[in-house]
Amino acid sequence: MKVNLASLQDKAGWEAAGVKLPKYDVMAMRDFYRSLIAMRKANDFIMHADVQCEVLDDNVIEVRYLDGEKLIAYALINPNGDAEFELPEGEWQVLMANETIYPDGGETVNGTVPVNGRTVLLVRAE
Repeated sequence: MKVNLASLQDKAGWEAAGVKLPKYDVMAMRDFYRSLIAMRKANDFIMHADVQCEVLDDNVIEVRYLDGEKLIAYALINPNGDAEFELPEGEWQVLMANETIYPDGGETVNGTVPVNGRTVLLVRAE
């Protein structure tokens, strides 16, 4: 059996071969990674900014994307349960929140924002 998209969808074929398929939705995972790639292509800072990381309380990781001294994007990686975090001052456009990706930017946020557990919040300066 060849491994390609059609074969991944052939559950009976995999069962006959004695192979257990992953329990996640393969198509949803594919779409998620396509969205990540689209976000990277639409936002040059992801590849070209200077990055500073700091581990905060409860192992939350703060990522600052800088252009020289200017903060151009900000991320929080929350390995814990749901929580609220204070964003740096200013208006921020959401690129990734929880499990949703907005390659060209979503809503504008500021102040204190919720971040679900075991997810990432990525915002860029307005």
